[in-house]
Amino acid sequence: MEPLGATLAERFQLPCVHAWWTPMLAARDFLFASSETAPPRLPGWANRAVFLAFDQAPWLTFRRALRPPRALYELPAAPYTLAQRRAVARCETLLLAYSEALLPRSREWPANVETTGWRFLEDGASWTPPSELERFLAAGPTPTYVGFGSMAFREPDARRLTRSCAPSRRLARAVLSAGWGGLVRGHLPPTVFPLDEAPHDWLFPRMAAIVHHGGAGTTGAALRAGKSSVVTPFIVDQFAWASLLAERGLAPAPLPHRTLTADALAAAIKTALDNSALRERAAAIGSTVQAENGLARAVTAIERTARARP
Repeated sequence: MEPLGATLAERFQLPCVHAWWTPMLAARDFLFASSETAPPRLPGWANRAVFLAFDQAPWLTFRRALRPPRALYELPAAPYTLAQRRAVARCETLLLAYSEALLPRSREWPANVETTGWRFLEDGASWTPPSELERFLAAGPTPTYVGFGSMAFREPDARRLTRSCAPSRRLARAVLSAGWGGLVRGHLPPTVFPLDEAPHDWLFPRMAAIVHHGGAGTTGAALRAGKSSVVTPFIVDQFAWASLLAERGLAPAPLPHRTLTADALAAAIKTALDNSALRERAAAIGSTVQAENGLARAVTAIERTARARP
């Protein structure tokens, strides 16, 4: 949810549609815990209390950053209550960009909270792959994708992660994506193809499994492709998505990047490739996610809100 956008809507007295990529509301029926160590199973009241406490702390910091723009627009200081709680209480539309096939909508949320499904852009339809990549894909068994997307890290960490990823490919072929962290560096074995970038909707269906950081978008793309995951989370919500995939039997246990080793990654990839039940569950949820159109649902909700403007 974007408080600055909501501030503008408040100033000009316009309807506001909020959007988020995670379940940013407390619920008794699940706990979306963005912590490296997954919490124990808690009773419903504790799920709600833990989430509220976790969310309240950063909001108290962020609300101070809103003072200048709110003063500029002659608005009072932002309340201490969480922005998303106030928005939902005012019956403003909140769109959550993930699939209920992975995480069902909480029974406690009001009707103005809508889980749309992931909002994919069809970039692959107009993308032409480099000839070297096409030759690599055609030259042997289906490879595994390894990449950590927008995660940027220092040079020593990039070298360590590359060393952890590349040797484990002795078990299978791989496409190693540089990402923002610049993983593709130094010598790589011939079973590993170094890739600068490629649309997930083109690449992932051509992979055997997806090793990724657990970002919301990459998680959705892996599920849409019907592929099992191996998740190496770095920050905040990535830990929650990683734990959720493991709980649903769509991935082995998470491998936090700080402690990642070649042996641990190799074992997890072997599980993702060889565990037939895991692969079947991934294929099944892939069919459901493919049939959803989160972008169209979001557009419909936005247009509905606009039409309802007094």
